[in-house]
Amino acid sequence: PSGDYVSHVINDTLRFFKPRTKLRVLVDPLFGTSIGYTGRILRELGMDVVETHNYYDDRFGGRNPNPEPDNIPDTIQQVTSGAYDAAVAHDCDADRIGAVDPRHGYLSPNNIITIVINELARRGVIKRGITKSTSTTNIVDAIASKYGLRIYEMPVGFKHAVKYLISGEADVAGEESSGLAYSWHVPDKDGIYTASLLIAAASEYGSLSELFDEIIREYGMSYFRRVDLPVVNGKEVVDRNKDLIIERLRGVGRVVGDVRIDGVKALFDDGSWVLIRGSGTEPLVRIYAEAHSVGRLNEIISAAVSIIQSLK
Repeated sequence: PSGDYVSHVINDTLRFFKPRTKLRVLVDPLFGTSIGYTGRILRELGMDVVETHNYYDDRFGGRNPNPEPDNIPDTIQQVTSGAYDAAVAHDCDADRIGAVDPRHGYLSPNNIITIVINELARRGVIKRGITKSTSTTNIVDAIASKYGLRIYEMPVGFKHAVKYLISGEADVAGEESSGLAYSWHVPDKDGIYTASLLIAAASEYGSLSELFDEIIREYGMSYFRRVDLPVVNGKEVVDRNKDLIIERLRGVGRVVGDVRIDGVKALFDDGSWVLIRGSGTEPLVRIYAEAHSVGRLNEIISAAVSIIQSLK
């Protein structure tokens, strides 16, 4: 079965992209189930691959097995020092992906989502709609608008996106927790498949840095951040104060719209936004924000934190 899966991923990738540059890629499975898959696929696509943390360890090397900056510092350092052209990393069950390029460093899940969706839309692979969680970058909306695609904004949780892939209303679904799924593949997140598409697209461009620079040129640079606040009955606190939260957020900018499908999300006139939602499983309030500068991002996050702390 592994050979069939590998062949399927490679064949799909080569339908969409034409790798040209032999990139030096560091693959970090983080001791998990992508061992033997991502590295093999990228080699067969013509990349020069080195693998790290590529043995099974039920303690995951003492790390949190998620492809986030705190868990892959050595992988990030090796790429930003110039030893590699790119890195991809996975979580323990390989449904998620992290990436690193020498110029920009760690690429956030939202960065990866925009790169892959933009490249597939540009090539006409996405013909119907795009589904995204309400916590995902609004650059996805800009891509959909540019290519005449419908956008479906859903509550956080990939289960909400799956029905649109199965029904055929959407071709791709993305969520800021670093997951992408495709209607022509399987209706669930597959980080190995996404890694193959990402690196093949980068190889066609010449580098992952150039590929991300194209996103910045076309849609501008965006910065993202999530903060988790311990709040007992956090979901109830947010849900019963939605109007008040929006009113208080007007203190950090002109609110031009809001979304209330999962918590409350304020849209500002400068393109920034903040989502405040209570966790359904933990005593937390999660705050997500996006802005075109770090200063603006921090301003919005600080205001949102203060608002929630005043409501606890």
